[in-house]
Order: sequence, then structure tokens, then C-alpha cells
Amino acid sequence: MYLTLNDLILLTSIIQALSLATFLLLPSNIRLVSNQLLVATLIFFAAGLGEIFLYSSGLALEHPNLAYLGTLIGLLQAGTLFLYARALMCREFRLRKEHLVHTLLFWVVGAIFLVEYYLQPSDVKLRILNERDHPGVLTSPLLAGAGAVTGFLFINFLTVNALR
Repeated sequence: MYLTLNDLILLTSIIQALSLATFLLLPSNIRLVSNQLLVATLIFFAAGLGEIFLYSSGLALEHPNLAYLGTLIGLLQAGTLFLYARALMCREFRLRKEHLVHTLLFWVVGAIFLVEYYLQPSDVKLRILNERDHPGVLTSPLLAGAGAVTGFLFINFLTVNALR
């Protein structure tokens, strides 16, 4: 495997994020909900960088079942970062069932990736990987339609909340 300077920088960034997450797991730090959410955010960030590393190093073509996993896991990053900020601002912050709504994008896109990529035979997966324009981006009409519907629902949600 041939690694470029960019690959080494990516690998260093991944190791740095995972190292910081490991230090936050020490017993004196892990009791705080904000630290737990920061650990999750750092792991999800490292997974997103890992996706780019897989493509740039050529490992995604050797192991097509690992492709897009970093993209999927990275979708959880925004929700945990939002909850981390809330935990920093609110002294009595606790995770509740309502916070699971922040994983909705992960589940919707994960279902689409399952149908459009992971359930396909290996030769189709390799063809999809070779035809992609950008790492971690699946060109899919189903994904585009889901994005449009999600955007429509979000705009309606904002409109209804503005009318209150």
C-alpha cells in the first residue's frame, strides 16, 4: 500500500481524535454527560476521516463492504455535537428518549445505503465505487428523493414553529 503525505496527515488526525477520546474516557472525566458526548463526537469525526483515508489509500476498493461506513457513522456527529453544546450550557442536562430524533438521519440514510449498496453483489459494489465522483457520496435517486422530502419536512417544521 502506497501512502501519500495527505494519507499520513489523515491518519495522524484520526489517531489524534481517537487519542483525545481515550483520554476523556478516564474515570475522572467520563462521569460528565458533556464528556461522554464529546467522546462520541470525536469517534464519529474519526470515522468520517477514516472513510476518506479508505478511498485515498485504495483500501475501499480492496474491501468494498467497508465503503460508506465512515459516511454513515459521520452522520451521527452533528447530533452529538449539538447535544454536547446543550450539555455545556445546561447544568442539569440529561439524555432523554427525545434526543434520539438526532439519529433519524443516520437511520434513513443507512436504510437507503443498505438497499442501494450493501445488499448488492460484490461486482456491483465495485462498479459503484469506481463510478463515484467524490469519496463517501453515493449517487442515488432514492437518496436524492429522501433528501428532498427531508428538506420539505424541515421547512414545514420551521414554518409551523414560526407561527406559534
